[in-house]
Amino acid sequence: MTQMVNAYREIVSSPDYIDLERKRVMNRLDEGQALKKARDDERAKWQTVFADKDATLAEQAAALADKDALIAELRAQLGKN
Repeated sequence: MTQMVNAYREIVSSPDYIDLERKRVMNRLDEGQALKKARDDERAKWQTVFADKDATLAEQAAALADKDALIAELRAQLGKN
């Protein structure tokens, strides 16, 4: 059992193992950063889409309000005649 523990300690303290462990940690970090960037990019894309749609809906609502006002004005003129 002592031989196994000593072998394990020798392996985990070797420069090759330490370098591999460092690379593994860096790869996980890189992967996490890439996933976050992809998620943020996707969120930004959809926020732009929603903002465009909101602007379009606001323009349509304003156009409808103008038409409703015109209709009310024309009805008022018809009622006077």
